[in-house]
Amino acid sequence: MDITYVKKVFIELQNAWSERNWEVIRTIESETLFEMHAKQLQEYINRGLINKIENVSVNYIDLSDYSNEHGNETLVVLLNSTMTDYITDSDNNIVKGSISRRITNM
Repeated sequence: MDITYVKKVFIELQNAWSERNWEVIRTIESETLFEMHAKQLQEYINRGLINKIENVSVNYIDLSDYSNEHGNETLVVLLNSTMTDYITDSDNNIVKGSISRRITNM
């Protein structure tokens, strides 16, 4: 498994979340995880909120485990990223976070 692929998938997940289009990543997540994330995103939509994730940089990836059982690939990675993460209402007013503060996730 290529670390470049992990970075690509991580960024795709962040973009799908911000664009409120979770269906585009259906093939990337297990059904259980997909349903959990889809429900969380729908709660944002129902409340008129948009979680915007921008300027995503992947700083470090460590692939700690990989398995492929019956065509289902499972990756366990340690990933460090930096991004802008904030929530707006439907009028684009920031209700949480900051458009100018980058945060680091691990």
